[in-house]
Amino acid sequence: MDVVTANKLVETDACKSIALKRPLQPPSRALSTSLRRQNPRQVLQPYLDGSGTLSEIHSRCESIGRIAFKLPPLGSLSGKALKHCLHELDRLFDAQRPLIFKIGWTHDASWRWANDIYGYARSIDKWTNMDVLYVAKEPFSAAMLEAALIEKYQGREGCRNVQAGGETTQFPSCGPDDHYMTYASCASAVRSAKNVVKDLGNEQAQGVGGLLKLAQCSEHNAERDTRAVLVNHFGLSLPIPIRKHTVEAETVRGKPFELPMLHLTDWAKYLLKSNSWHLLAGLRRPDRLREEKIWQAWWENYRAIDPTHVAFEMEARGELLLSRTAAMVLHGDEGRGRRRQAFLVVSYKSMLGRGSHPAKRAAKKAKAVKKPYIKHETNLLGHTLTTHFLAGVLPRNQYGEDDCIFDALLAGAAEQAKEMCTTGVTDREGRKFNMFVLRTIGDWPWLAKSGKLCQTFANAVKKEQQEANQMCHLCCAGPDAYPFEEIGTKRPRWAATVGRQEPFYDTPAMAIVPHTPGRLAEHYTFDVFHTIHLGLGRNFLGSALALLSEREPARGIDERFNMLTEKYLAFCKASSHPPITHRLTKDLIQWPSTTDYPSGGWYKAALTTTLLEWFETLDGSFDADDEVMSLAMEACKALNGFVRLLFRSGAWLSAEDAGQAAQLALKYLRRYSQLACWAQREGRTLWILQPKLHCLHHMALTLWEHSQASKKSLNPVCCSTQTSEDFIGKPSRLSRRVAAQTVIQRVLERHLQNSYSEWVKAGLLVETRRR
Repeated sequence: MDVVTANKLVETDACKSIALKRPLQPPSRALSTSLRRQNPRQVLQPYLDGSGTLSEIHSRCESIGRIAFKLPPLGSLSGKALKHCLHELDRLFDAQRPLIFKIGWTHDASWRWANDIYGYARSIDKWTNMDVLYVAKEPFSAAMLEAALIEKYQGREGCRNVQAGGETTQFPSCGPDDHYMTYASCASAVRSAKNVVKDLGNEQAQGVGGLLKLAQCSEHNAERDTRAVLVNHFGLSLPIPIRKHTVEAETVRGKPFELPMLHLTDWAKYLLKSNSWHLLAGLRRPDRLREEKIWQAWWENYRAIDPTHVAFEMEARGELLLSRTAAMVLHGDEGRGRRRQAFLVVSYKSMLGRGSHPAKRAAKKAKAVKKPYIKHETNLLGHTLTTHFLAGVLPRNQYGEDDCIFDALLAGAAEQAKEMCTTGVTDREGRKFNMFVLRTIGDWPWLAKSGKLCQTFANAVKKEQQEANQMCHLCCAGPDAYPFEEIGTKRPRWAATVGRQEPFYDTPAMAIVPHTPGRLAEHYTFDVFHTIHLGLGRNFLGSALALLSEREPARGIDERFNMLTEKYLAFCKASSHPPITHRLTKDLIQWPSTTDYPSGGWYKAALTTTLLEWFETLDGSFDADDEVMSLAMEACKALNGFVRLLFRSGAWLSAEDAGQAAQLALKYLRRYSQLACWAQREGRTLWILQPKLHCLHHMALTLWEHSQASKKSLNPVCCSTQTSEDFIGKPSRLSRRVAAQTVIQRVLERHLQNSYSEWVKAGLLVETRRR
């Protein structure tokens, strides 16, 4: 949605709008007139009813408190919309002058105002407000309106517009606004080019780069021909070759199936060729000596916690230099493809990056004067197309529960990981560089399938009289002798069984990658994102919200949840948190009756974070003798403290921080165990014990073990999947826009084209103009 704003054009979901920002006025004139007057509800409401995304953006804008929607009636013609904008601007100038202003357009007013990268709230001009004047479902009307308003007001005193307006509409994506763009098929682009050439004539069309070539493309195979123009002629794609892996056991029309893939070795070669190896070390610009110092220090820290890893033997034999060896992880998960079917995406990423937003805020608050020369940060910042390296994709209809194509994809990724460990790649100066894929990460079903694990959550008891089996690949937890539910202690019975037996029903593909002898199971690791944000955090909040509703004075359950909703939305507005959901209901926690265990039914991890923070603010609002809510509050504080500590820390936790994190996680587990015991005593179906608690228990005990040995501990966030989940959405969306018959090939091709534009934006590549 595009929005025109005075001072700045603002956009939303599938529409465009023009918005106006006003900065602080000079001290000689006080701001006596409110700039936050909303449109009459009857004018705004039809817009909100017609677009769920606009409704969400409007809610975020309300929580910010600096953005006002002053829209013309829905369906206004061009002349009326222009007259409305002129009237609003003239009224603003009459009421508020002197002031400085800027006119523009964006896809998301709240993001454009508040983002940490170039948000107006952080601008040196000190903007104070933004007015949204127009909303449209496509970018062009907003761009034209922007240009018209700039043309009229650019000469007015205080105008900060430099360009004529409408420039950004020529780009196919706008960074964080990508999901709000309108996409056109290749065939329609070819038809449009043909029509333009027909109108202009060949002679004039030659002056528009690529127009004639695009017009010469075939409409019947537009994908192939437009790629030839964009990639082969203009070079608008990363030059990573698409290799074919032959799957002999699978045939197509009597011939062996060929699986297109992107090789890790080709990614590594391109990183060296483009002078971008520094990406893997979390640096913004190349610095050969610093990169080597960073990786050498990283591996020395890793040696302390895994001294028998094969990388150190290879270094001793002179087969590699740890200072030129990057530590990587392999991630896999399913996104939503065509017709809502699963679409598998497998990728690599570095364990090091540019940090996280909480870490940046903590560093800013500490007012560190000088940044450390050797820094080890987590990999949660930067566009995921520049921090992740795609290996392959598969639509769900091409792999099953036991499918050779799925195995071939993993085998190809494993072979590449092995080659980067053993052979590596060399740069133009003959220096050798390696990568070690140390972990495979993802949700538990992915770990079970990719690792061929026979000890998984699927073995957990689901009904009475069912025999308990081992459900963890790292230990023997599960049976009555080693219950995973024993979470309230640092010395659970299953701790003595860690690494005792192999958990594989078959040899996994990643077994060929050099690893610590006898510890292959540790290669498949649990991650914080699925364990907490999409796991036990939702379980905790389900019971917590159920009990909170019982403490509201209303009689009906719906009324009680409405009262909770009011408190939650008030918190979001006061703290500038996007509420994500505008209603707390018993359906949200999957609680149809008191005989069912409540658990959060949402799939937005950010909602878990926001609800946990809100619940913590309720401390002190319960009766002193309310035992269960006191325990729940202590558990919430411990869990929030654990997550905050991890995300504001670097890639390595000091022994002190590791010990503190372990204590917080263990405290949460103890309190949750007490809550479960309380529910059992009271006969309540609350505080369900799920296997995800066991995953957190493993993390906590590992951190505790390292802290007791005075060792640094690898931050679990290094293996977390927040950004990887964002990454898989991009190829998955592409799969819905290409032909089903060639979906793998086309998705890889388009992914490389999309990545090229992001690499250019990030300053990793410099575009050259070609005719």
